[in-house]
Amino acid sequence: MYRIQITYSGPVPGSQNMRQREWNNVVREAWRQVGLYWVNTYRPKHFTVAGAKEYGYDPRKGERGNLGPKGFKRSYTGRKLAKWGHTRPLVWSGRSEQATRAARIHATATRNKSGVEIFMNAPTLNLKNPHSQINMRAEMTRISPRETVELVRLHRRTSEALLRAIKTKTTVDT
Repeated sequence: MYRIQITYSGPVPGSQNMRQREWNNVVREAWRQVGLYWVNTYRPKHFTVAGAKEYGYDPRKGERGNLGPKGFKRSYTGRKLAKWGHTRPLVWSGRSEQATRAARIHATATRNKSGVEIFMNAPTLNLKNPHSQINMRAEMTRISPRETVELVRLHRRTSEALLRAIKTKTTVDT
């Protein structure tokens, strides 16, 4: 008769050396890091012309240049340029952009689902002109395909680093 002894080093999800709660903590922290990264890296890009192009924002009146000189002055873009000296997307006075910097990140992880929610207190981004199809909230929360790939990689790298940091050892006799 042979006796086999297997020693597991490091966490093994679903085994005796790593409980569901510990696994959820790892996943939750990885999602929190993804949320922080989005707020610090991608949130500011939403307020740039390059970001508007990447995310496919709807054009604003006056941006196409087909209104003529008097029409431009009365357009949203023309009024913004005259009053504030810029034509940045999702920005009128800058208050909403400033407000989004104080985003709250809420990461969750249970046995069945996990994810991250980012709460930004910028109520004017929820307003909609009844004569326009522009949905600023939807524009603000878009993520490009390239960003999706990067955020998934960040989650994986963070999870792996957190799992490597857990030092456990389990020996099983079979």
